[in-house]
Amino acid sequence: MDVSFELLSDLDVFAKKTSPKFSYNQNYREGFYLCPNPILFEDTTSPQKSLQVFDEKQKAYMFKTQSNFLAFDLFAAIFYLISRQEEYRIAKKDNHNRFDYRESIAFKHGFLEYPIIDKWILDFKTTLIEKLKLNPPPKKHLQHHISIDVDQLYAFKNRGYKALPFFIKSCFTNPLLAFRYLFKHKDPYDYLDFLNTLPHKHTAFLHVGHKTKYDAPNANSEYIELAVACFSKAYQIGLHPSYYSSEALEVLAKEKKLLESQAKTSITSSRQHFLRFSLPKTYQSLLSLGISDEYSMGYSESPGFRASTSRSFLWFDLQNNKMTDLWVHPFWFMDVQLLKGTLSPNKAKEIIGHLKQYDGVNHMVLHNHFFAFQTNANQLKQKIQTILGYVS
Repeated sequence: MDVSFELLSDLDVFAKKTSPKFSYNQNYREGFYLCPNPILFEDTTSPQKSLQVFDEKQKAYMFKTQSNFLAFDLFAAIFYLISRQEEYRIAKKDNHNRFDYRESIAFKHGFLEYPIIDKWILDFKTTLIEKLKLNPPPKKHLQHHISIDVDQLYAFKNRGYKALPFFIKSCFTNPLLAFRYLFKHKDPYDYLDFLNTLPHKHTAFLHVGHKTKYDAPNANSEYIELAVACFSKAYQIGLHPSYYSSEALEVLAKEKKLLESQAKTSITSSRQHFLRFSLPKTYQSLLSLGISDEYSMGYSESPGFRASTSRSFLWFDLQNNKMTDLWVHPFWFMDVQLLKGTLSPNKAKEIIGHLKQYDGVNHMVLHNHFFAFQTNANQLKQKIQTILGYVS
């Protein structure tokens, strides 16, 4: 809102003000007031062992308090969800040692598919406009970003003898993959023509790690130079740190340096391979290496809003009790969900509708190689284009 305001911490000065006032204080209950929850005034992280969530889905709220215009402490609720306190304290992880979305408050109370923080903020703004008789701001247009994870640029092309073991294995495990290359003379991972024509292109995150069980062998200068050339004209270039990098700062540093040497520019954005990160360690490591923008805040197994917002935010380091300079950019959708059937175009339309309603940001994640796993790659293309059609 385009409204001038003044922040005051002196209660006596505040009490004497005659202009419209809003107080966030336990001891002052005149005008518009909201009694704060202690969570924002603690110096150490205190896990909310029995956090009570009221109602479900888009009506959910927490940190019930006394107020004459809100049922809950909006600021405490936003801080709890955005700081990801629950990821610090829940020991149960999935088979990749990641926070399991089914353990989240959002999933358990039915609001994972709603950007509920965006809704709270919009409701708060609407209430203030009505109470203070302000002119409503113009309606915002839905922001939209597409980013690409390049786990491996090509399956066979330009890989020489290194592609032979994978080709032989594919003849038995995925013959369609191998035969496409033999008879169509097109690499099954090569969908650059489609990806480069998509609207709202943002960042391509390149994997440049060594071979492991979960990583392709991409750590050579010729491959990286080719990958950068393929994507740099249409996308910004970011780092896609390898599977084990979230646990090893030296691996992360080596991969960042390698990509920078071939991209001939400073790399400041990143998204973890397999979305494998742990808080606060991984984010602290990324900050120490000069990463300013992080894009892993989402789930691969399920659509939804991991931090309960679609908007970017600065990460708060709970371990050190301080705000950082690391921007976290959430996403709600990954193409693997279309392949596994955990997301349908109709469900995507519903979620995009919430984003439009709550002035959100539509951030979608795609992979170049996932088209190879569709019997008919055009089916996946069509689903993606259908979902993109809901954005306009």
